[in-house]
Amino acid sequence: TAQPVPAEIIERQHAALFDRGGEAALRYLRETRGFQDATLRAFRIGYEPRRGPNGAIAIPYLLAGQAVGIKYRLMPPGDSERRYEREKGHEHPLFNADALDGEFRSVLVTEGELDCLAASQYDLGRPCVSVPNGVTASLNLVAETLVQFDDVILALDMDAKGEEGTRIHRLVESY
Repeated sequence: TAQPVPAEIIERQHAALFDRGGEAALRYLRETRGFQDATLRAFRIGYEPRRGPNGAIAIPYLLAGQAVGIKYRLMPPGDSERRYEREKGHEHPLFNADALDGEFRSVLVTEGELDCLAASQYDLGRPCVSVPNGVTASLNLVAETLVQFDDVILALDMDAKGEEGTRIHRLVESY
């Protein structure tokens, strides 16, 4: 079974983002992606200098405040085809799944964690989650989780993978 990620790792990575060594990652998140520090802190976003050739942004998957997985966004320059890596041996449920707790009738589903952060930062009046592995995730598991909502709004990239992700709607309707 999957093991939780030790809290010390998440806290070390989170602190590293705001330390001198995480300057490039923090600049990317603030200036290129438009994230506010409050958003980065709320989601415990971090920096791992020992991942990839130039370090990586650490995106923890939190459930009930406990980290159950980490996904890394490698810092450029690097292999543009392989920008993301997942921590092995840990769960990767829907990103931001805790946001689904509550009385909501609609949900926003994004293709990536950073897209979910952006939507959450601007509080669109509904929870936002991201599929764990882009649209290559187990879409049946995603659909089973989302069937409780009257409206499932997809915010996907306009590419072949985004087109594949539209299957989520058909799967939710079939449950």
